[in-house]
Amino acid sequence: MASHPNIVQTLGLLEEDGRWKLVMEHCEESLVGKLNKGMMSEDEVMGVWTVIVNATRRMHNLGLAHRDLKAQNVLFCDGVPKLGDFGSALRFRDERTGELIWADGVEGTEPYLAPEVWAGRYNASKADVWQLGVLLMAMWTRNLPWKTAKMADQKFNNFMENHEELFLDVPVVFHSVLRRTLTVYPEQRAGLEEIEKILVGLKA
Repeated sequence: MASHPNIVQTLGLLEEDGRWKLVMEHCEESLVGKLNKGMMSEDEVMGVWTVIVNATRRMHNLGLAHRDLKAQNVLFCDGVPKLGDFGSALRFRDERTGELIWADGVEGTEPYLAPEVWAGRYNASKADVWQLGVLLMAMWTRNLPWKTAKMADQKFNNFMENHEELFLDVPVVFHSVLRRTLTVYPEQRAGLEEIEKILVGLKA
């Protein structure tokens, strides 16, 4: 992962009071800080989101899921958006056989968690895709679409009844990726290869 330009670099290890700590590159601001300053333009949102999709795809290519994709973990290092905080990362694909390794247990930040995370075992790479959809909504609206992706949450319940109503809050250019990331059933949800192809098509 260290070779990817949009993943926060690990510079080394530091021993302090008998404990080892990772030394990471300095990042001056998070996406939260940028959003707190005001609304980002359509091009800015799509630009930052696209590089985070690419960084997440790099992880997935290595068989790793991030599991905590959120605005707080998108950092700006010398102005370059980068994905950070890998404390929740998990291997979802066996290195030797390539077979899926199911995840279980609730890990991540509640409003971003995919519905299947609450139900038991799940494919962590598909849960990452859902989190990227929530992130895109949060970047444009500067609000989270719901507190939790459960039917007990009225906003999520409204989304289940009419998906398209949620998308009225964002530019039409975002709709195609939102429909494929915020697909409730993970087996029908896009993978990141498909999302990247959609993004390339939007630029054409």
